[in-house]
This record gives sequence, structure tokens and C-alpha cells, in this order.
Amino acid sequence: MGVQSFLIFLDSRSPIKAFEDKLRENDVKRIKSHLPTYSLILFFCFYLIAWKTVGLVWAKDDTILKFQERQQGLKSIQARYEREIVPQAGSGEGSSWERGKAQGTLLFQKPDRISLQQSKPHRESLLTNGETVWWVQYEEKIVHTYPLKNFLGQVKPILEFLSVIAKLQTSYQVASTPGDSSASGTQYAYILTPRTPRQELKRINIKIDKETYLLSEFGIESFLGEVTRFKLSQIEENPEFPKGTFEFKIPKGFTVQNN
Repeated sequence: MGVQSFLIFLDSRSPIKAFEDKLRENDVKRIKSHLPTYSLILFFCFYLIAWKTVGLVWAKDDTILKFQERQQGLKSIQARYEREIVPQAGSGEGSSWERGKAQGTLLFQKPDRISLQQSKPHRESLLTNGETVWWVQYEEKIVHTYPLKNFLGQVKPILEFLSVIAKLQTSYQVASTPGDSSASGTQYAYILTPRTPRQELKRINIKIDKETYLLSEFGIESFLGEVTRFKLSQIEENPEFPKGTFEFKIPKGFTVQNN
């Protein structure tokens, strides 16, 4: 194609180009004229989403705040418990769940004293005075003793949890359990993840009574996936415990194993 022909071709394209430019100009004007409407619609959509999401978070935070306020001034607890040990999924230890079921009484006194007095299926005691842990097997007449700082069983995570129950969010990241709260009807459900990683604890699952805002259940989950769950009833707040409640005197005829 020669230069003259090329120029003629350009001239023949110019009306089309002018038409396209006009269309673009009209599109821009139309979009600009509707920008306030589009912006309002987008703002309204984002507002609805944000309101719904934040509203749920505020509701959950409000529940935790009410729960923590309910625990203010709490120095001691006495409650009946039902315990069950749920083995790690896929471990094939279904029967251990049955063996892990037990009933008894929980006694707790801030900051570091606890006593689990098991009555069923057989009598056992697990208690500490804040320094020494005693695990007593009455049928076998054996007492196991441990320094609390080295004891990685149930006692330490439970103590740490109960001692900060009035200010959970300082020690744990608190998240609601999706769907569980509304499904149960009478309880709020939460997951507590330690802010500082711990060797013996992955997380704690708790349930709060919707009417009383008292702790109704908690489960200690290890990093191996085993969960030790306690369901509480007949809860008494700030009971006075007799002196020596969290001490253990070795009965005559019992064997002591120091660990």
C-alpha cells in the first residue's frame, strides 16, 4: 500500500474512530452520573456485611465480659463433676473412653490449690497444695507424689485456667465455636487457645450457662488430640474449706512413689 493510499485509509477510518470516541465519552458521562448511586449501593452492602459480622463478635465478646464479671471476687469453687476422656481420633482406643469416665467432687482455691476427689468407678484423689501433687490410688494403696512444676497431667492446665477465669482474654485467645452455641440452646461454647504455647495444652473448650453465666463444662485438649472433659453441676461459689483440705497425709500401709 502506497503512502497516498494509506492516508486515504486513515481518513476512511476517522469517522469510525470519532464514533467510538463519542461512545466512550458517553459511557464515561453515564458512569459518572451514576457514581453516587453505585457508591451508595456498595456502601450499603459493605455496611450490612460489616454490621452482621461485627454484631456477632460484639455479642460473643459481651458474653465473655458478662462471664468474667460473674467470676469477679471468685476465690474458691466446689462442684460435682462428671469426667470423660476422649481419645485421639483414629487411635483405636474406643474402650479407653469408657475407662476414662468418672464422677467426683472438684475443689479449687486460688491461686494454685485443687483437689479432685473421685468417687466412681473407684476411689481416687488428685490434689495439690501449690507445691506438691499427690495422686492417691486407694484400692492399690499407692500414693504417687510429684513437684507441681514438673507435673504435666490434668492438674496444671486446670489450675492455670481456673486461676484466670475472671480475665480469660489476658491468657487465652477466645473464639466462639461455630454453630455450637445456638445448637445447644442453654449454653454458650468457646475455644480458648493459650497466648503462650504450652507443652501439655493445645486448647481448652468451655461452655457457659446462658442463664447463670457460670462455667458448666470445660475440656482440656492435649497436643496429641486427647480431650479430658469435665461437666460441672451443683456449683458452690466461695466455699470455706477446712485447713488441710489441699494437703495429704500418707495413711498407714500405703506405698509412696516419689517422682
